[in-house]
Amino acid sequence: MIQNILLIVVLVIAIANAVIIWFIFTFIIGAIGIITAGSDKNTLESARKKIITGIIGLVVTIAAIFVVDLISTLLGFGGVGLLNLEGLFSKIIE
Repeated sequence: MIQNILLIVVLVIAIANAVIIWFIFTFIIGAIGIITAGSDKNTLESARKKIITGIIGLVVTIAAIFVVDLISTLLGFGGVGLLNLEGLFSKIIE
């Protein structure tokens, strides 16, 4: 049971990290697109949309991480938080 909970927590954290990396990559591609767009309006608009997508994605993902931390506090993990894996493991083993 405890191993399943820990596996789910590690999986959620890994997915959140992958999503953050993806949105940073999208943001960087959009920034490069703006730099290389020149006077092409369509390319400039596409790059702007990529930057907006990257920013919105980062904000949503970071907000989700804070929600996970809030839920961990409400579930009684105290100030340890689900994102502190070392503290989480020691709290569950106790």
